Amino acid sequence: TTYVPGSFELPITAKFLAASKRVDVIICVGCLIKGDTMHFEYIADAVANGIMKVSLESYVPCIFGVLTVLNKEQAVVRSSGEGNEGLSWGRSAVEMGLARMSAMGMDQKRAKGADAQTPFVNFNATLPTSTNTTAKPVPAKIAF
Repeated sequence: TTYVPGSFELPITAKFLAASKRVDVIICVGCLIKGDTMHFEYIADAVANGIMKVSLESYVPCIFGVLTVLNKEQAVVRSSGEGNEGLSWGRSAVEMGLARMSAMGMDQKRAKGADAQTPFVNFNATLPTSTNTTAKPVPAKIAF
């Protein structure tokens, strides 16, 4: 897990991680809450475009996991319980990691000895039903 001081720093940090060649996928997680000025729109646009640019230039999928919300309550709803967007970001990371491996020929070793019907990754996670919003996130590592 790599931490940044704010969402604006996500693209450059993603680029550092992609350049390290130690990761197969990057999930950029953050939250932008709209205020009374245009600052929100500028930052949201810059972050989204920056993350996409890193993906396209580095060939490392970067998942856009930045919540853009109007208030703290929306952020809590979209980051906990049934509405938790993190699960879909995790699924997207696995799918894009596998797509990258396939497109770049990184899955040839597996194809020789594996049944074509056997999935490489089985991702059937469920969300906890707790609505405890004070718990700190537990970093997860996905390896291919």
